[in-house]
Amino acid sequence: MLIFDKAFINGNIYSMIKPDHRFQAMIVHNGRIVLTGTNDEICRYDAREVVDLNGKTVLPGFIDTHCQIPEMIDDTRKVNLKSAESIEEALSMLSEAAKHVKSDKWLIGRGISSKKLKEGRYPDRWELDKVSRNIPIYITSFDGHTILGNSRLLEVTGIDSSYVCESGEVVDFNEKNEPTGIFHELTIVKKLLSFCPPLYSDDNECREAIEVFLRNHTKLGYTTLHSIFGNRPSQLLRADYFIQLEKNNKLPLRINMCWNGFYENRMKIISGMGNNMLKIGPVKFLADGAIAEDTAFISQEYRDRPGTYGYLTEKEEILTEKITKAYKLGNNVCIHIIGDAALDYVIRLIKQIMDPERNNRFELIHCAVARPDQIEELKKLPVVVLKQPIFIQAPNTLHGEEKLGELNQYYHSIKSFLDAGLIVSGGTDGPLSDMNPFAGIQAAVTRRSEDGKVTVNPQECISVYDAVKMFTVNGSYSNYEENLKGTLEEGKLADFIVTDKNIFETEPQEIRNIRVEATYVGGKSCF
Repeated sequence: MLIFDKAFINGNIYSMIKPDHRFQAMIVHNGRIVLTGTNDEICRYDAREVVDLNGKTVLPGFIDTHCQIPEMIDDTRKVNLKSAESIEEALSMLSEAAKHVKSDKWLIGRGISSKKLKEGRYPDRWELDKVSRNIPIYITSFDGHTILGNSRLLEVTGIDSSYVCESGEVVDFNEKNEPTGIFHELTIVKKLLSFCPPLYSDDNECREAIEVFLRNHTKLGYTTLHSIFGNRPSQLLRADYFIQLEKNNKLPLRINMCWNGFYENRMKIISGMGNNMLKIGPVKFLADGAIAEDTAFISQEYRDRPGTYGYLTEKEEILTEKITKAYKLGNNVCIHIIGDAALDYVIRLIKQIMDPERNNRFELIHCAVARPDQIEELKKLPVVVLKQPIFIQAPNTLHGEEKLGELNQYYHSIKSFLDAGLIVSGGTDGPLSDMNPFAGIQAAVTRRSEDGKVTVNPQECISVYDAVKMFTVNGSYSNYEENLKGTLEEGKLADFIVTDKNIFETEPQEIRNIRVEATYVGGKSCF
């Protein structure tokens, strides 16, 4: 007689197949759900273990379709400047941290926002020199698209008045042609960080940091993370650590590894390689920058900077060549898109290069400003839209009209995409925002600031069901896993969470306070 691995009974289990579709119990065997039904129906079968859910609500495990695990792990070793409200306060925080930095290391900060600083601008190299002239200082903005450095950083990296920017690099110079220590966009990051000493004393310390991070995120309800990995040596090495964890059955959740700019593919890594625990995802490209830094490419001039429209990260022909090469090598492609002019370019690009016989989907990250005519065009294309609803609460979103003018009515829209029949998944872009998925779900439902005082484009509010669907059902469509996960039904992976409250009966403004009591991946408890 067949004895199954586990039976879960007395639950309030939402399948997410359709609204309010639920059942009481299920049987899990070999990592998959094999039967669902009532307590009576499931209790007819023998199982090695019976788990009483005590009437708790069960949901499919959450899927974050856009985050950056290596960056989040490293951020635990950086100075958090998110709370700084003035340049003076930021310098004070850095000065305190500098006391503990060894002479052969860098002082690294993160999360600073010019929108929150009373000066309305970032500190330049000379202001950062007040913290230290002896050790390099390297700071990333809250959205990751602006880098700040002191004079020592410029000396170490060889950036001076004679520096000639390569394609995609943006270095600020003053009227005397002196570099100010302010850099924009991600092309320059690889060059700067190539000089950075290791953040970890040895490999074991790095591996331990990875394991702690992953375990902590199962506590948030995640069973799958789609993470960007850069092409810097340190991140490639850490990718190997993930492979080792998977081989040793130590991965507590599933990882889809997305590669940043691997268009030449010298390592012969192709999307889809791997297994259900660790899989290679798409190659990522950036079409443009960020609204806050005026580097997102928009069709109308920035309201607060007349004559400025932003720009593509590289010349159109170069960017097109790279993306086309990655696609023709057999990879899937995901593209960071903020401005509507950048989206115009990507729509043209997809029409130009897509191969109907491949039956693949292009993943469009953010689509922060999308006009109605563009959404109509996207309906005709094989795309999945990767949204981060928590961005609705970002400072630049709450004051979007100051920069975007009329385009602000389309800023971080979600409902318009769903109404058009497009698949919209949920994510956080962590570490750039709160990784709590319930906070993102609440933001999508209410579109209110964290303090509830500001509502952003209320016509784009969606239902709780649709918001949960973004982080479950729709998340599975990214990387072609809709037949494996995203819903709780027979034949699918037994990835699910148990929560302390029923999200569908919780007041929308309280959703972010829901807590996960248990997380199961393949039917095994990982929290």
